[in-house]
Amino acid sequence: MILGSTTWGPSVWLLVGGVLAAERDDLGPNQALEPRTSVRIDIVDPSTETIEWFGVASDPGTLADVPIEVIVYDPGGAELGTFASGSVIAVSSVGLHTLEIQGLDLDLDLIDEPLYDWAIRVLDGTGAPIDGRVWSRSWRLDAGGLGALQATHASFYAVVEGGVVGEQSVIELLTDGLAGNRYAIAASTEGIRDGHGRSRLDDGSWSSPSGHAIYLRPPDPAVISYSVVSPAISSVGIVPQGTCGAVVPGWGPADVTLDSNVTGVAHLICDLDGDGVFDRTHDGDLHRQIDVFAGTTVFEWDGLDNLDQPVGAGSVDCRIELAVGELHFVASDIETSFEGFRLFSVDELGGRIGLDMYFNDAEVQAGAVLMPDTQISLESSGPLGLSSGAYADPALPNVNARAWGAFGASSKGNLALLDTYTWLRHDSAGPFSVALEEVVSDGDADGLPDTAEICVLGTDPALADTDADGLSDALEVGDLPTDPLEADSDGDGIVDGDELPDPLLPVDSDLDGIVDALDPDDDDDGLLTLDEGAVDSDGDGVVDYLDLDSDGDGIADGLDGLGDADGDGIAGFQDADDDGDGVPTDTEGAGDSDGDGVPDYLDPDDDGDTIPTAEEADRDGDLLYDDSDGDGVVDYLDPDDDGDGIDTAIEGGGDSDGDGLPDYLDLDSDGDTIPDADEGIGDSDGDGAPDLQDGDDDGDGIDTLIELGGAAGVPGDPAQPADLTLAPDLDGDGVVDYLDPDDDGDGIDTAIEGIDDVDGDGRSNHQDLDSDGDSLLDADEGPEDVDGDGLGNFVDIDSDGDGFGDAVERFVDSDGDGAGDFVDADDDDDTVLTIDEIDGDSDGDGDVDRLDPDDDGDGIDTATEHADGLIHGEDIDGDGDANWIDLDSDDDGSPDAVEGTGDSDGDGVPDYLDATEDQTIWYRGSGLSTRCATGPGSGTAGALLLVLLAPLVRRRSR
Repeated sequence: MILGSTTWGPSVWLLVGGVLAAERDDLGPNQALEPRTSVRIDIVDPSTETIEWFGVASDPGTLADVPIEVIVYDPGGAELGTFASGSVIAVSSVGLHTLEIQGLDLDLDLIDEPLYDWAIRVLDGTGAPIDGRVWSRSWRLDAGGLGALQATHASFYAVVEGGVVGEQSVIELLTDGLAGNRYAIAASTEGIRDGHGRSRLDDGSWSSPSGHAIYLRPPDPAVISYSVVSPAISSVGIVPQGTCGAVVPGWGPADVTLDSNVTGVAHLICDLDGDGVFDRTHDGDLHRQIDVFAGTTVFEWDGLDNLDQPVGAGSVDCRIELAVGELHFVASDIETSFEGFRLFSVDELGGRIGLDMYFNDAEVQAGAVLMPDTQISLESSGPLGLSSGAYADPALPNVNARAWGAFGASSKGNLALLDTYTWLRHDSAGPFSVALEEVVSDGDADGLPDTAEICVLGTDPALADTDADGLSDALEVGDLPTDPLEADSDGDGIVDGDELPDPLLPVDSDLDGIVDALDPDDDDDGLLTLDEGAVDSDGDGVVDYLDLDSDGDGIADGLDGLGDADGDGIAGFQDADDDGDGVPTDTEGAGDSDGDGVPDYLDPDDDGDTIPTAEEADRDGDLLYDDSDGDGVVDYLDPDDDGDGIDTAIEGGGDSDGDGLPDYLDLDSDGDTIPDADEGIGDSDGDGAPDLQDGDDDGDGIDTLIELGGAAGVPGDPAQPADLTLAPDLDGDGVVDYLDPDDDGDGIDTAIEGIDDVDGDGRSNHQDLDSDGDSLLDADEGPEDVDGDGLGNFVDIDSDGDGFGDAVERFVDSDGDGAGDFVDADDDDDTVLTIDEIDGDSDGDGDVDRLDPDDDGDGIDTATEHADGLIHGEDIDGDGDANWIDLDSDDDGSPDAVEGTGDSDGDGVPDYLDATEDQTIWYRGSGLSTRCATGPGSGTAGALLLVLLAPLVRRRSR
């Protein structure tokens, strides 16, 4: 938001200290601001404070004024907007705001035009400027020249650390004739990085950070504490490293331990020239500066002097000074400071105290020129520093002011970094003595001082190559990263010299940034060099530890790994046939033919057909991979090796027909001359064996080959298979015999009938409708064994075993009991088995006994006589004739027909079986009578008739 704008003119900025000077001191009329300056603004009360911006550049071509815009960012980095020159900008956040000046390169020289007129101020609620709110870490100025008129006489206020978090103070850099054409005002705690307070030639190898906030007015106490903590060193210790108890310059440093109460800068100063003066600004002594932190800080001194040369043997005295609020102003390519600048501490009330300034220009002093007062600038400040004196005192070159140059291009400040430093508080400790060894002797001429080898490195001063790895100790200590005490620095089994054949060109085979001699996996294949070794498994001229595919099998070593899939004692990365199946890994490759998740080169059964690849690959040993079916797919990858339409996994490796050819390669696995392709995987007889492997497809006990008859092919000759169009179907039921469980359709399974020819008619039973030739069809006789003689009725000419052949008895059911006589053991159902009834007609009535219910015609049913016989005896008179064919069963002279089944004497034995029945004859009235209650007639006439008939009764013998 732009609250307002003001029109400014260049003449305004000629007013030194005028009200419009606002937030920049009098930098001089020619101190144009470069747009690359990043400006910071402190906002304390955003409800009343605003930012005022004005900036004008000059068009080099027309000299016309060009207003310059800025982008403003709040403390969170959010952009508040782009604002034109003359804007008053509202803010809403407490804290640090950033202004980015939007430079313009109007003359296209790749350099943005500087702002010759500019103002940056913070205004309060009344519009009055608030001093000390605008700063930058590097004010970049363009004076337009090196002359005295282009010099600045401004003050810059650096905020320095106060020793603890939250404490800061201020040091003023008061310039008087600082000229550098295009230059920067910046300061830091360190100064030139690793410069240790020495000025340096700007050869591109040195840098100077810009760390301190630099204000153009004394910072507002609302944002700076103006306080500093006095440092205190509680203890100092110096312990040389190595085994000799002394510093070996350049080789074995000393550990310096410092305990302090503040964060600051430690200065190690050693009196190398032995003059008793600890001079940090003279190269005759040593000066090192180190950042320290509250608590314990440990740093090293390497035994080298300011010029990085070894300090001589003996002992030197050193001391440590600890500074707080240290500031280094590094004049970067600033040709002149005349009359010179001074440094003052500033308190919150504006009081100034002159500070001692320290510098060592030994490296750049050769460029010094006579200053306008004809003096040569000082080479150093001296051990006590150059005091800035009182603030009101005038600047006096080399007396109270740091001065050099003569407003020309030549001076020690040209292309140089001149470091001037001071501090606000300090403490010191020491002196203390430090012992040093000499570093001159080199007994083995390996470039390493003997003392370094003995005290620090542990190498043998008498051997140029202590570990005998082919690399000198000096190389391993210096240029090479290897261990001079370990012939194999990385422990990979390869000596360092072999891994670094040319010390000038250390090999990094896998380009991982680690030289082979230190790389446990030189080729970065995932396998340790120690495991791979220096052999050349594939003979390609590259040793395994450098070969990404050591066995040349097309599988990277990292995938092959250290495992031994086939257990042959050769690790996978060196095994050209990882799974030991006889097919090289480079042939099988990393594909997964059977999709089982195991790559072929590790799969003992590549196609997953249950037949090992080793068996399928080359059965005939002709060194060519078998392709049994000629389909262009080798067997070990072919799911149907013999191309019969039946997967190898189903056929398996058995040999169903015993012909020496496994089923998966046999077009007729069961040898029945029917191709497997025709039989298929069905199981017609449900015996668990698919038809293609079943020699008896229908399970009827008769080989399929036999049942095929004339349709059969030539066993063992796939070229002459069975002609199934001719396969017999004896019973015409549409099911060919070799699949028909009842070939002749007689209702009796072929398995029961078998191939015997019981009746000798030239037809085996399973094809004979009357197997026993008894004129009864097998279908009628059935498979039962009625007489239990072990022969089914259909092959038993006397099915019921009654002595009468089936051909005789046939299907008549004489007794109507539902069983035909040929299977009826008692044809007439008289309870006497047919076999016991002779094949005759005992009573001559025309009915043979086996069909006569009263075999002897005595009027008593055979069944009755048989039943009574079971109780009283079947041949009760013992004459050899069973009662049912004996007309006088009890042989009492009275025919059974006469005696009958009654029981005259009540003894429980029927009369025809009772020889002891009462035979007394008596008369009724005047005639003779008998008790016989049966027979023809009665009384005397009946008795006489019996007497007369008796001689006529003759016995019959069976």
